[in-house]
Amino acid sequence: MPLASVADGNTTNTGLSVDATNLILTDSDANTVTVPLASVADGNTTNTGLSVDATNLILTDSDTNTVTIPLASVADGNTTNTSLTVDATNLILTDSDANTVTVPLASIADGNTTYSAGDGINISGANVISFDTSSLGAGSIPGTIVNPNFGNQNITTSGNLNITGTGTVTVQGTTVHPDYVFQKYFLGNSVLKESYDFKTLAQIEAFVKKYHHLPGIQSSAEIKAQGFWDLGQASKLNLEKIEELFLHTIEQEKKIDQLKYENQSLSAELQSLRKDMEEIKALLKNKD
Repeated sequence: MPLASVADGNTTNTGLSVDATNLILTDSDANTVTVPLASVADGNTTNTGLSVDATNLILTDSDTNTVTIPLASVADGNTTNTSLTVDATNLILTDSDANTVTVPLASIADGNTTYSAGDGINISGANVISFDTSSLGAGSIPGTIVNPNFGNQNITTSGNLNITGTGTVTVQGTTVHPDYVFQKYFLGNSVLKESYDFKTLAQIEAFVKKYHHLPGIQSSAEIKAQGFWDLGQASKLNLEKIEELFLHTIEQEKKIDQLKYENQSLSAELQSLRKDMEEIKALLKNKD
């Protein structure tokens, strides 16, 4: 039904509103046309969207079925609808005579949902959504429906990041894996990181005495100047140092085994010398 049909030459359409179940058009004589919201849906759908393009007001249900109402029909013969805007709480239709029809955003809902400013979720005139944690309790928004895509944006917080349960934290990037430690040690060079140098324990001791941090690890002053601690880089360097420790431990184990072997050889020689000494003593005693 054309919206303009509810007005004769002496009336203008003055109100477009929504209650729990109907879309209601009111003219200047207080006559109304009521369109049931459910009429655009079967028993399995609900009305989910009220939007506007350049020329139409569009009501959409959950099966993406639509009812389209020409914006120009919501006017008398002397005016045309020129804009559809949103402030913090209202949908506002303005005509060429600057007359407006205001529809509360909270009324654009099905029977199960409403939006009320001040209930913890606020929408600014620039369509920025903010949350008031003092009135929006924990668990009010199920985590299962939160699936953000931050793109290339940085995420910054002055609070704590708390992860519970069996979830995982991953860091993706082009970081080189520390296999270069073993390549350098066993092959003499590494194609993964040509600049890497495996240091002896004596070299590490000298470095630590002079700089008070491990080789390849940023100092506290450098981290403070940088302003952050790179967890991805730190994880890689921790693995690098663990691999170096394993190699130094293997070297120490080999040295210990060598010392054990030498000790056993010396012990056998000592036993042989003791036996020879006893035989010499016996010969000298018999000679006397």
